[in-house]
Amino acid sequence: MPNYRLEIQYDGGRYKGWQKLGNDENTIQGKLEKVISELVGKDTEIIGCSRTDAGVHALCQVANFRTEHNFSEKEIMDYFLRYLPKDISVTDVKTVPDRFHARYNAKSKTY
Repeated sequence: MPNYRLEIQYDGGRYKGWQKLGNDENTIQGKLEKVISELVGKDTEIIGCSRTDAGVHALCQVANFRTEHNFSEKEIMDYFLRYLPKDISVTDVKTVPDRFHARYNAKSKTY
């Protein structure tokens, strides 16, 4: 099952932070999961390296997700570019080993 690593930047001004809160999609995680789930055709979880609070911005937040589908990195980038709101941007997509986990493999965090 392919594992994709994302680098994300966002202006968190109109969001309730990173972490999805129940069915509330007004979070960064909620917006990303909605787009990914539409791409792969089923609910898909994204794992973030860290959380941010409401109104906080990020320049290089790392996340990953797994799917049964084999997409090219370009296909995923193009899909995000087309369907994410303008204040959330995926700046890089890489296929990574199955063992990669954004939170557990984080080497540093700067706040």
